[in-house]
Amino acid sequence: MAVTRSAAAGLVASSLLASLTLVVFSRNQMSGPEGALHAFITAIGEDDHEAVVRASGGSDDSWLPGLRRRVYSFVAGSRGYVVEEVRLQGGVAGATVIFFLRDGRAYRTQWMIRKKGRKWVVDTEETARLFGVQVLVVPGR
Repeated sequence: MAVTRSAAAGLVASSLLASLTLVVFSRNQMSGPEGALHAFITAIGEDDHEAVVRASGGSDDSWLPGLRRRVYSFVAGSRGYVVEEVRLQGGVAGATVIFFLRDGRAYRTQWMIRKKGRKWVVDTEETARLFGVQVLVVPGR
């Protein structure tokens, strides 16, 4: 009987540990850099300007319109996307997102996310640069 109780206790402990791991992983996935990416991409797909600005930490800079257009072209033409990799270094993260296009191709994109206070946000300027977005600079403005 002692072996059975020991085995049952081990099974219960393993189940609890697995559940805890999944809960922590899913919370980190949606609140960390990956969560910021999902919020930004979803907001662009829904054409929700306020949510896009929130997901970029309140940044409504000159880089945002070009980045929105570029990302929207991927979102509108894709069957979905996956965050392939997130690389953390302090309060900055680089990420690779793959968009699966409707014609069967996949397009790999690079993103920069930074921590602003306690929240992760998409760095619109650095991400726009990685996307090859150009901004017209008017001297004296």
